[in-house]
Amino acid sequence: MFPITESVLRRLLWIDAMFCMAVGISHLLFANRLSAAMGMPENHLKIAAIVAIIAAVFALWLACREALFELGVRTLAGSAFVWVATSFWLALASGVGLTRMGTVWTVTQATLIGLLAGLQWMGASPRASGRQVHARSDVS
Repeated sequence: MFPITESVLRRLLWIDAMFCMAVGISHLLFANRLSAAMGMPENHLKIAAIVAIIAAVFALWLACREALFELGVRTLAGSAFVWVATSFWLALASGVGLTRMGTVWTVTQATLIGLLAGLQWMGASPRASGRQVHARSDVS
């Protein structure tokens, strides 16, 4: 396994933010058309868009911090794992009736998000990345 440096982790956070923002904005702007093409209820697309935009803002905030916030990165990655599981369930077991395009899109975006989340999770570990963590001790 290769170490994920702080620089690489920041790039991963930027990529995640840009992808989430693009998906979120496009789903909000074109929810009606996408609903018909994907076989997904319009409200589902709008809710997904809002969640994606919130994730994008959080990822950008993490990427721009002076010091990486391990718990924040793990929270983002953990939330993405929930998104991935929900996406696969929606595409393969929910009975929503997605079109072929809807199924392919849902599985593809979930796979990409899962890959990014896995890399972020690994990069958030100081041991895996080679960063040193200094324990703070408040001794009275």
